Amino acid sequence: MAKPEKDEVRMAAGQRYVCIGFEPWVTRSGENTTLAVWRTHCAECGRRFDFMYSTRTEKFAPSRRCSEHSRPGVQVGRKKRKRAPRKKK
Repeated sequence: MAKPEKDEVRMAAGQRYVCIGFEPWVTRSGENTTLAVWRTHCAECGRRFDFMYSTRTEKFAPSRRCSEHSRPGVQVGRKKRKRAPRKKK
């Protein structure tokens, strides 16, 4: 995936993301890199939030929830199905 441009819009899982800029970053190994700053709305509460995402990553798999509603590994909109009570014979 190519490095995004400022004001570029991407869609992921039906959610809209806008690249609002770039931030310099130093990795744990001391290498200099750049992170893209993206803006979207939380899938839980609708509040606007920004997050940083690597410009080197091949697949765009961004966060869909704000830090308050973050639930790593849990899909958005996934709910447990309630079972109907068993009928007595």
